[in-house]
Amino acid sequence: KAEQTLEAARKEFPLSVVALRALAEFFARHNQQPAMHVLLDRAASDARRAFAGGRFVTSLFETLATAYELRGKADAARVVSATLAAISDQPSDLRGAELAAASAELDDLLAPEVLSPALRGLLARAGDGLDRGNPMDSEGLDAIPLDPSSPLAPLIKGAGNAMGLSGLLVLVSPRVGAVALPKTSTPPTIVLGERLLGMGSDKARAFLIVRALKLVSVRASALVRGKSEEVNALVSAWLSLFNPSWKPANVPQGLLGDMQKRLRPTMPAEDAGLGVMALEAAGQLGTSGPQLRSAIMGWANRVALLAVGDPGAALDAIAWTMKEDHAPHGAEERPAWAARNAEARDLMTFSVSDAYAEARSRLGL
Repeated sequence: KAEQTLEAARKEFPLSVVALRALAEFFARHNQQPAMHVLLDRAASDARRAFAGGRFVTSLFETLATAYELRGKADAARVVSATLAAISDQPSDLRGAELAAASAELDDLLAPEVLSPALRGLLARAGDGLDRGNPMDSEGLDAIPLDPSSPLAPLIKGAGNAMGLSGLLVLVSPRVGAVALPKTSTPPTIVLGERLLGMGSDKARAFLIVRALKLVSVRASALVRGKSEEVNALVSAWLSLFNPSWKPANVPQGLLGDMQKRLRPTMPAEDAGLGVMALEAAGQLGTSGPQLRSAIMGWANRVALLAVGDPGAALDAIAWTMKEDHAPHGAEERPAWAARNAEARDLMTFSVSDAYAEARSRLGL
């Protein structure tokens, strides 16, 4: 009867942390661990599904934090609370992993599913050709090297070393706003907006720098230039040059042919291993090519969030890239802005995921 009463309360008040905790503790007292885990997993899944749809409701964050707490995952519960603080325009002191976030061993947790191990491996071995075939338009940037005495120099050098970027070149341009752009992987080069140097939030600035360096280190700079359909055509052409018999779907033949012409002179010497890797990557990619641009950016965002810790700083950094001084203030304006902005929405949803909690756990956070 007690169980029926608690389950009825949970159904009547599905957003009540009190009802969730009472039923979970009932299961724990009676050694019904499987039932407790099913209850908590279902509550967590419902909350994350709502976040992915842009429904950033305080009670859902509280539900998710309680689910983590009852499963003994204290840091994950703190991350959820920090994400709620960010969405609610409140401060957070959540610690990040700093340079340890750059570890390639975490890519299996941080990379979106569409970026398969085969595709990531092919980028690591042959991604330079994408840079050469789809270079950044540097005309009119008026970029000059970063002053070695700049306060940002030690951060950039340390992060570059952590990602294995020897000979890193950092340029500063007055033309690109408060951003950090990946330029090339060989030689490793990023471009900072002059305005970024004077922005107030150190963590938000570090977020953008780590994000750009991650894109350079995984040889994916070219995949965040242009629209989604152009990136899809670029990667499809690249994969088809490794395996001419493979025919990509959902790419106009004219655009595909144009990309193949641009990339053909940049292709590495014939290597059977690369061909096998490309064929596997193409098979796993399937019809998800249009998602590649957002997935690559999402991967870099996740690494940067892990580095800085504070989700609020991440939101401000994303706002800077949209030529805004900061994410909107106000308990109503900020959640609405995050819900509308796909990049912010996806990152806040990932910040309360099991994969992110596991990444922090592996790093001892």
